[in-house]
Amino acid sequence: MRVIFESDTLCVRLRDGHGSEQLVVTFAGLGAGFGAEAPGFAEGFCDRHGLDAVHVLCRGDDWYQYADMPEALDAVADAGRGYGGLVTYGASMGGYQAVKAAGRLGARRCVAVSPQISIDPAKAPWETRWTETARRLDFIDDEIASGPATDYVLILDPFDRTDRLHARAIGGIAPTRELPIPFGGHAPLEVLRDAGTLAAAILPLLRDEDGLAEARRRTRAARWNSTTWLVNVSRAGRLPAAWRETALRRAVALSPQDAWIRQRLAALLSAEGRTHEAVACAADAVRLLPDEPRLEAFLAKLTARSARKSPG
Repeated sequence: MRVIFESDTLCVRLRDGHGSEQLVVTFAGLGAGFGAEAPGFAEGFCDRHGLDAVHVLCRGDDWYQYADMPEALDAVADAGRGYGGLVTYGASMGGYQAVKAAGRLGARRCVAVSPQISIDPAKAPWETRWTETARRLDFIDDEIASGPATDYVLILDPFDRTDRLHARAIGGIAPTRELPIPFGGHAPLEVLRDAGTLAAAILPLLRDEDGLAEARRRTRAARWNSTTWLVNVSRAGRLPAAWRETALRRAVALSPQDAWIRQRLAALLSAEGRTHEAVACAADAVRLLPDEPRLEAFLAKLTARSARKSPG
């Protein structure tokens, strides 16, 4: 590992020696560390799977609005000489920069997870998650110039309205393909990681192979093995209660020691008027996590409700 660019705002590290055909260029996301020793986005993943990679880390959650960003990308381009091509990769804020940098680097592919086209309210008025951050930023480097030869692959939850709007806006600038993960939320890779299929779905994309159709198939097959996905399904109030209950019971089966999943199932049963079942489920949650006052209070509330409904 060696640092190929460093400033007060950016640190760019090269981890090579694996002999991969493509060079993966990752961009740190929200809340990542900074400096030569901080882990880059997907750094361990790239190492484990033999991918040479450049990891770009930034000083803070500033959406890469740094005057020296072009100089850092020049260092990335220099590191990429001799490879078959570059693949940019990032999630959320890192996905934003992966999209933005792909054209400038002449990347063969961009893999962006839940990216933004911008958080500038003048460009993305629907984006309200980081309004305080947007107010303090000077958007000096916020334009996406699509690479004519870049294959833009966006990974997102199509039911997340905000991320969906960003994806549509990006698609208005560059031709995109999508790997949809319904009910994946803003961090859809957690569904794949949870189900143990992250490498099978993502590696072909990072190797610049035509693996999108296979990634879609694996994602669909894996969802019922992901507690993350199952709990997200249970939160979707527009779905029938029976579907949400089925999802939660599957989640309990996959993670029988998770008290909070049982508490969520108890809440759903209570909302359906099945108070006695809800009490039993909440009691199981308390047994799993006996020192958690929120679970005890929830059980007490359900027990009192059950007592009121019982014939006197």
